[in-house]
Amino acid sequence: MPFCPECKYEYRAGITSCPDCDVVLVENLPDEPETGSYQAGRDEHANEGIVSIYSTNDEAQAAHIKELLEASGIEAMEQSGMTFYGKPLHDLAYGKLFVFESDAEEAKRIIELAAEAEED
Repeated sequence: MPFCPECKYEYRAGITSCPDCDVVLVENLPDEPETGSYQAGRDEHANEGIVSIYSTNDEAQAAHIKELLEASGIEAMEQSGMTFYGKPLHDLAYGKLFVFESDAEEAKRIIELAAEAEED
């Protein structure tokens, strides 16, 4: 059963977004972090690479996707505002998101669900 990562409400199968929070549902809610667990989570990825999984020229869209990933327990890193000799390159992606390799497949699935929800 899918859950809303914001309000934690459980929905029946087939529903893809929360009508109250306007976010894409996730299959599992992330465990509540314990004190000091953020660093422990980073340590488990110490020897792991990062991969680019999303890029856009829309700053708000990049922030939205990053929030969805983090609400699902996936740490997302953002590269934004690319420049060349101090001048902004508007033709290149504004927001580029990266995740740890072990989270890449789940992150791509969440991004696909978000795109499908926007089409509806």
